Amino acid sequence: MELKKNDILVCVGRSALSKAILKATDGVYSHTAQVIELNGELFVFDAQEGGCMPRSLKQWQYDFNYEFLVFRHIEQYRDLSNWFMQFSGVKYDKKGLAVGLFKSLVKNIFKTDSTMKEKYRNNGLFWCSELTMKPYVSNPEQFTPQDVYNWLIDNANFEKVS
Repeated sequence: MELKKNDILVCVGRSALSKAILKATDGVYSHTAQVIELNGELFVFDAQEGGCMPRSLKQWQYDFNYEFLVFRHIEQYRDLSNWFMQFSGVKYDKKGLAVGLFKSLVKNIFKTDSTMKEKYRNNGLFWCSELTMKPYVSNPEQFTPQDVYNWLIDNANFEKVS
């Protein structure tokens, strides 16, 4: 599968954190990322424990060994490469992720509809699905990787290409 800029990757990881995300969110997917283009070369841009940064696809696959699906804009869409690069070096939101996972777990156990507290919203830090959804929705902090997958499946502007 040949990736293209602006592709969105919905992933399954094998790490302990990936397994915790799957358990807490009752989902199938544990990570999201996006493909950007820099100087004519494609990179995967995502939020990981080391922060938000671009990595070559080869390095990203070596470092994280994700299985992933690829979603693509059906029609031409503005290049988001520079938009994502403005967040290069931003720290990973560990505390927000922990709170989000806890809320997801509570939501799944008790079937409640809770939202993130304001102090964890728009705090300038990111977890993967929040970063992926930021250019598309007004409430990206509410998205888990599974929610990103569901949104992409339901959105007529995207197609699953692998």
